[in-house]
Amino acid sequence: MKAGESVQVVVEYAPPALLPEIEAQLCGAVKLSFDEARDEAALIAEAAETAAAADVAVMFVGTGQVWESEGYDRPDILLPCRQAEVVQAVLKRQPKTIVVNVTGAPVELPFLEGEGAVPAAVQAWFGGQESGNAIADVLFGLGDAPASGRMPSTWRK
Repeated sequence: MKAGESVQVVVEYAPPALLPEIEAQLCGAVKLSFDEARDEAALIAEAAETAAAADVAVMFVGTGQVWESEGYDRPDILLPCRQAEVVQAVLKRQPKTIVVNVTGAPVELPFLEGEGAVPAAVQAWFGGQESGNAIADVLFGLGDAPASGRMPSTWRK
């Protein structure tokens, strides 16, 4: 889309009574959103270049409410939006990379094993409003509690 140009948008909606799978949930909804078209390859290259100039790269990856919910199943366990590809591109340019994974359920993290794996990773879950402070404490070795815990779910090694 371009500023000043008209765009026709058509939204088709059927009342819940016409769609049994929706009627069973006792709800109906329409979500309409737009996103700027971006050159993803250029953005990945820019992230790698920026990391190469840094002493250490700290990368946050995750899912969030669009990709993870109790109301539906994800189609797979991959990180969305080419995040694993970004991590691997950054790792090639900056081997001192820490990955902080912010998800509420298991996801595939191919950069944890093998040649060129990240030297450090943190599973942060969905920590709420103080998660930023807690993650900073873990990364900088601050706070009273040890930076360890038990996972409530099983992850593939």
